[in-house]
Amino acid sequence: MKDIFEKGFDLGFPFEIYSFFVVGIIFLIFIFYLFLFKNKPKVEIKEVKKTEEKNIDFLIELEKLKNSDNFLEKSLHLFSLFLEKKSGNTEISKMSFSEFKNLNFDENFVNLFSKIYFLKYKENEIDASQIENIFQDLKDIFEKDL
Repeated sequence: MKDIFEKGFDLGFPFEIYSFFVVGIIFLIFIFYLFLFKNKPKVEIKEVKKTEEKNIDFLIELEKLKNSDNFLEKSLHLFSLFLEKKSGNTEISKMSFSEFKNLNFDENFVNLFSKIYFLKYKENEIDASQIENIFQDLKDIFEKDL
């Protein structure tokens, strides 16, 4: 056992000449590994989040709005959602009236939108007959689309 230790076969002693080189080579490989993989640019995989398209039944939603307090405001929002779904433009509910007029929609869509829009901001009291007319117009348009 003594002659094996004297000949340097015991690599556990760090100051033995052979074990020093082995530990040094392992240390250099470790440093090389750190520099090689530390400076490598990381590739990030970005996930594309798809928002699920809401299938809104506009007629059911319109029936829910019929007796609500803010009928004009909610019906205008529902009508803009309908137009967004129909045209594919997702910015309609955020547009002003002048921007909306510049879009290419049917004349009856523009007329109904302007009717609801201006009644919404009208300061006078709105009759129940006007609300019923708007409700009927929206119902007709939503039924045509189905």
